[in-house]
Amino acid sequence: MLLRGRRRRSGRRVKTRVFWMAAGGVLAVGLIKLYGPLRVIREQALRTAQLAATKASLASEGTSLEGERIFLATEPGREAAARRMGYLRRGERRVVFVAPAPAKGQAR
Repeated sequence: MLLRGRRRRSGRRVKTRVFWMAAGGVLAVGLIKLYGPLRVIREQALRTAQLAATKASLASEGTSLEGERIFLATEPGREAAARRMGYLRRGERRVVFVAPAPAKGQAR
C-alpha cells in the first residue's frame, strides 16, 4: 500500500507539472499575440503626442500672426511696415551713414 501512495503522489506531481507547463505555454502564446496590438497602441500614442505638440506650436504661431495682422490694420502699423521695407513719406530724404575705411597701416 505504501508504494501505491507514492505512485499517486508522483502521478499528481506529473499532472501538476503538466498543468503549469500548459498554463505557461498558454500565457506565452497570449503575450506573443498581444505584442503586435500593444506595439501599435504605443506608436499611436507617440504619434498623438507629436501631433499635439505640432498643434500647440501652430496655435501659438497663429496667435502671433493674428496680433501682427491687427497691428498692420492700424495707421501706425502700416507706416512701420512701410519703413521696414524702405519706403519714405513724401518730402523725406534717405540718409545713409557709411563707416569710413581705415587708413593704410591703422588697426581697427
